Amino acid sequence: MNYIYAPSMPIIIWATKRWHINDFSIISHNTQIEKFCNKIGIKHIFIPKNSDKSFRGLKLYKSYIIQLSSKIKNSNVFFGHNSHDYWGLHLMYLLKSNGNNVYYSSQMKEHPRISIFKLMLNSKGRRLLLDKIILFLVTKRVFNILGFEDYYFLGINVKRIRKTFTIHNISENNKLFQTNKNLIRSIYNISEVKYILIDQGESFYSYSEELINTLINFSNKNNKLFLKQHPTLPTKNRTLLESLTEIPKEVPIELIDNNCVFIGIASNALKNHERTVSLLNLVMIDKNKHKIYKSFLENHPIKFPSSIEELDIVFSGFS
Repeated sequence: MNYIYAPSMPIIIWATKRWHINDFSIISHNTQIEKFCNKIGIKHIFIPKNSDKSFRGLKLYKSYIIQLSSKIKNSNVFFGHNSHDYWGLHLMYLLKSNGNNVYYSSQMKEHPRISIFKLMLNSKGRRLLLDKIILFLVTKRVFNILGFEDYYFLGINVKRIRKTFTIHNISENNKLFQTNKNLIRSIYNISEVKYILIDQGESFYSYSEELINTLINFSNKNNKLFLKQHPTLPTKNRTLLESLTEIPKEVPIELIDNNCVFIGIASNALKNHERTVSLLNLVMIDKNKHKIYKSFLENHPIKFPSSIEELDIVFSGFS
């Protein structure tokens, strides 16, 4: 049996490029992934998140993870982009110690370790150092404090992960991926989608009224722009919600794509697609964040219109 540990959707996409959806089981604590698996009929094990952060609660949750790991034996387990998920990583170590073949593959950028000196400079960093000690007392496993900019979290450095787990060598199967996509589109009854707006909940940007009007006008000109909300960052703009047809939140757009045009801000989906437009230069955004997200998207064939006029020209090229 092949098990895929999937805390996020990119790993689901990774799996569908390598196996038929009937040939693997998903392990996840992500409720959107659970909803997707139920709809498609993918076998899965749902892991409830730990809600009790007390020492007793952590001990009980560790016992639950140990019990779960004992049920999976003589199997292949795959995981990726996992450095921020300490309970998931603990599960992977337990599955390996139980005799399973556990393979690692990173689909996204992993994050570096944060120095103790930097952590001691603020209360959040000092709190994470305390949490690291508590988790060691509970799990008997050393976790690292990782992050970027001012965002820190507990996990395990990717160098340690690669030393412990085998890197997978399974190639993509484009024909199989297309078969899976056709099946998913059929189940969700999604076929005539040509343009998709990938919203990220205005979590680091804001739309101008002019940009919203341009998007709606484009949709109304027989183009029908579909809205794809972020699984955890819901769309805030009421005009978009009321004017555009929404694709179900739990469906990764990569799994319904049929040569669509992706329009977004800085979604990872823009990096893995040929026909993409980023609105990064058109939204209201802090200069430093603009620089970070522009760097994140660089070296990919993405169009970056710098004005509404340029955006209209880009749209006319797709129509």
